[in-house]
Amino acid sequence: MENCYEINKGTMCLIQNEDGTTKIIESEREYLVKRNIHKIIDDSCKCFGSSLKGRCEGTSKLTGIRYKAPIVISEYLSIIMIPTGSTRGEVCHWISLSSIKSIEKSKNSLAIITFNNGKKVELDVSYFIMQNQLAKAARLDYNLRKKYE
Repeated sequence: MENCYEINKGTMCLIQNEDGTTKIIESEREYLVKRNIHKIIDDSCKCFGSSLKGRCEGTSKLTGIRYKAPIVISEYLSIIMIPTGSTRGEVCHWISLSSIKSIEKSKNSLAIITFNNGKKVELDVSYFIMQNQLAKAARLDYNLRKKYE
């Protein structure tokens, strides 16, 4: 088990575990990190010159989104992460926008994420909430790209 982690182009998903560890799913491997998911997100933002709070404020300025806001980890690497819940303490997993191939609805209306490499993960989040989160992230991506045109 690792002690730290920096989000990168291969990061597909971070899953928050009840014991405070985080499951990292990358395109080539999966492993556990002995670190809180919010700390991983914040530290990754800081590696690219901001913080989780700063990135949330940036999303709000660009899109008006304030609740369950997707964030840009790195403009240069085009890494946008989508939260499945509030970043204020409840269970919240994070998914990379660029790694999502599709979102399907399970029999009990939960979201099944299919990644570009064919790997699937079912999250304990409503399919409809996940569709809404995907739309927010697409809006952030669009507004960011438009700004640089």
